[in-house]
Amino acid sequence: FPVLGITPSILMISIFTLIPLMFSMLIAFTNYSSPDHIPPKNLVDWVGLQNFATMFSKNLGGDWPKAFARVAVWTLIWAVFSTLSCFFVGFMFAVILRDKRIKFPKIYRTIFILPYAIPQMLSLFVWANLLNGTFGPINRTLQYWHVITQGIPWLSDPTMAKVTLILVNIWIGFPYSMILTTSSMTAISQAQYEAAQIDGASRWQQFAHITLPLVMYQLKPTLIMQFAGNINNFGAVFFLTSGGPNLMFGSNNLTISTQAGATDLLISWIYKLTMNTPNQYQLASVLSILVFLVLVPFALYNFTHTKAFKDGEL
Repeated sequence: FPVLGITPSILMISIFTLIPLMFSMLIAFTNYSSPDHIPPKNLVDWVGLQNFATMFSKNLGGDWPKAFARVAVWTLIWAVFSTLSCFFVGFMFAVILRDKRIKFPKIYRTIFILPYAIPQMLSLFVWANLLNGTFGPINRTLQYWHVITQGIPWLSDPTMAKVTLILVNIWIGFPYSMILTTSSMTAISQAQYEAAQIDGASRWQQFAHITLPLVMYQLKPTLIMQFAGNINNFGAVFFLTSGGPNLMFGSNNLTISTQAGATDLLISWIYKLTMNTPNQYQLASVLSILVFLVLVPFALYNFTHTKAFKDGEL
C-alpha cells in the first residue's frame, strides 16, 4: 500500500520535473542551435564537452569566457547587495515602527507595503519610464530645478545602471523583509526588554543584544533563500533594463557576439540565448547547469536545517 500510495507522485515528478531537467542538461552536450542545427530541417549532433570549452576556455571560446566572467561576477554582486540591502532596510523600518513614539504605525506599515502589493512587472515598467535619460520625469525635474545641467544616465551607463537596479530593488523588496522582521519581533518577550531597561541598557544595546540576534536566528534560513532567489531574479533586471546597456571589453562590444548585456544576470542571459536570434540552446543549457549547481547547496542547507528534517528519520 505505501508503494502504491507514492507511485502517482513519483510518476508526476518524473514526467514534469526529472525528464525535462535531464533533457535540458543533455542539450549542453549537443550542437542544438540556429540556424544550422534546428530540427526537423537539420539534425542535432553530440559534441561532448565542446560547449563547456567554448564557455570557459579563453583559447577556444573567443568572447564567450569574457562575457561569462563579467555576467557571473555581476550576478554574485547583485545577489549579495540586493539581498542585504532589502533585508536591512526592511529591518530598519520594522524597528522604527515598533517604537512607541511613532503615531499611527499601522498606517505607515500599510503605506510601506504598497510597493510589494503592486505587481513587480508594473512597478519596474513605471520606474523604467521615470528613469529614462532623455525624457524621464526625474531628470526633467532635476533639470527644471537646476540641480543638474545634463540628464543622468540612470539606465544607459553600465555602472550607473547597476546601482540603479539595486536601488529600485530596495524600493520593491524591502516591504517583504519588513513584514518578516515585524512578525519575528512580535515573538520576542517584552520581559527581556524590561529586564534590560532595569539593568540600564540603552536602546542601542537592547537592539544589538536582544532584537538583532533573535531576529537573525529566526530569519537566517529565509535570508539564505532570498539570496538564492535573487540569483534567479529575472524580472528585476529584464523589466527595468532588459539586460542593457551593451557589455564592453575595452573597445570590443561583447553584446554583439554573445547577446550578454552589462546588467544581465545568468538567468536573463539564458533567456536571451534561447529567445533571441540566433538561438544558442546548447550554451544556454551550459549556463543552466551552472545555475543549478550554485542553487542546490542553498536549498539543501535550508532543508537540512529545518526542524522537520532534524526531528524526522530522514
